[in-house]
Amino acid sequence: MQPNEHYTYKMLGRTFYKLKDYERAKEHFKRALKVDKSDFKSYTYIGDINFDQKEYKKAMYNYMYATFIGKEYRDIEYYQLARAYEKLNKPKEEIKAYKDAYKENRSNYRALFQIANTTESFYKDKKIAYKFYKTYMNKFEEKDSLLTSQAKIRLKEIKKYYFLKGEVLE
Repeated sequence: MQPNEHYTYKMLGRTFYKLKDYERAKEHFKRALKVDKSDFKSYTYIGDINFDQKEYKKAMYNYMYATFIGKEYRDIEYYQLARAYEKLNKPKEEIKAYKDAYKENRSNYRALFQIANTTESFYKDKKIAYKFYKTYMNKFEEKDSLLTSQAKIRLKEIKKYYFLKGEVLE
C-alpha cells in the first residue's frame, strides 16, 4: 500500500473520525478527494464531521454534494441530509430527503418511519402519516421492535383522532 493512495487517506480519515480528531479526519478526507473526485463517501464523512460539530449548514452542503456525485446507493447520504434539514428547521426539505432515501433503497425502514413521523408533525392531515405508518407496519414490522411499537401507538392515536371526528380509517 502506498502512502498517497486514495484508500490510505480515506481509512486514515475514518480512523481519526472514530477518535473524534475531526480536523485531522477532515484533512485526510480532503486529500482522498484530491486523488479521487468521484468519491462521494468522503463528502459524506466530512458531512458527518460537520454534523457532529453542529455545523448543520456545512453538513447539509456536504451531504448534498455526496448525493449529486454518488453513482451507487446514496440512501445514507439522503438520510443524513434529512437530519441536517431537521436541525436547520426545514421540514419540507427534510421530508423530501427522507423520501429520496427510501426511494434510493426500499429496504431502508428507518427512512420510511421518519417519513411517517415527520409528515405527522408537519401536516395537519394525519391521514398522510397514517398511510406511511401502515406501509411501515406491512413491510418492516419484524425489523425493529422499538420503531414498530412507536408506529403501532401512532396508528392507534391517529385512528382514535379520526374516530372522534366521525371518520373511520382503514
